[in-house]
Amino acid sequence: MTFGRLQSLVEQSYTLLGCPIQRVEEIRDLGVLLDPQLSFRNQILACCKSANKTLGYVMRTASHFSDTRVAMVLYNSFVRSKLEFDAITWGPYEAKYIVMMERLQRKFARYLFRRVYGYYPFLYPSLFVIGMVGMETLEVRRAVHTVVHYLRLLRGGVDNPPAPRRLRAPVCPCTSS
Repeated sequence: MTFGRLQSLVEQSYTLLGCPIQRVEEIRDLGVLLDPQLSFRNQILACCKSANKTLGYVMRTASHFSDTRVAMVLYNSFVRSKLEFDAITWGPYEAKYIVMMERLQRKFARYLFRRVYGYYPFLYPSLFVIGMVGMETLEVRRAVHTVVHYLRLLRGGVDNPPAPRRLRAPVCPCTSS
């Protein structure tokens, strides 16, 4: 994969120990989908799709419990953790993707509001509903996590040891039998 900002990148074939390396248009590294433009669109779409499925499961499961704190724990554990996983790296910056992610949290906040107060908040603004159930928007949470991460970097609180050296050369998979 070649990374760059151009729409049509220069196609170069690469070899490692005489073996050609297959070119890909998308790769998953440490759980994050990377594309040649580093736009993270596919990461956000996949994250929202997975979180939406899980949110449906959480809302169905939480309806069996009388305590709404169970619903909040399930949401934080299974849904919000997906929406915030490594968001410092791939967090959305385009409005449509921010709205897509916030829509999931608003859906849960309205569900929780109905469980707590006994009626669905049709006419209430989303920020009011989110505040009434004791949550913050995902955008605010991402901003706080980013600032905290940068402060830790500046203060030397993030451990970044050098990578260990390889002791032997890698074996080419195309020549080994």
